[in-house]
Amino acid sequence: MSLRKYRRLAIFAIIINLISIYTALFAVWSAILLVFSIFIINNKESSKRLIDKKIMGFIQTFMLAVFTLIFTVFGVSLFPIMHHVVDAYIPGFYYLFIVLGIIGLISFYYLFIKLFIEAIQVLKMKEI
Repeated sequence: MSLRKYRRLAIFAIIINLISIYTALFAVWSAILLVFSIFIINNKESSKRLIDKKIMGFIQTFMLAVFTLIFTVFGVSLFPIMHHVVDAYIPGFYYLFIVLGIIGLISFYYLFIKLFIEAIQVLKMKEI
């Protein structure tokens, strides 16, 4: 996937997650994944030696896995707090925010999976 498509997907995830109160924190993490996509694509297309690309691919894959674990734990722990905010101040939009939150989470994890696959491809590159 090209950097332009990653940008579009990340911006979509940021907007949807910001609109939904429940997953607002995932908007910040989608922006972090956008930064990761820049580094991963630049590493894949660089003219560095193959061993350097593989080392960077390993580091990027490991960082993506650890950060997504952290993102998921914090996102799940923040859900009850945000539920209280929605329930107390804007209960009329409860179902809309739930649906938008689900769409936002799907877009966030789709972006993560695509970036993870891209980083693994960099890790498995073979010399031409």
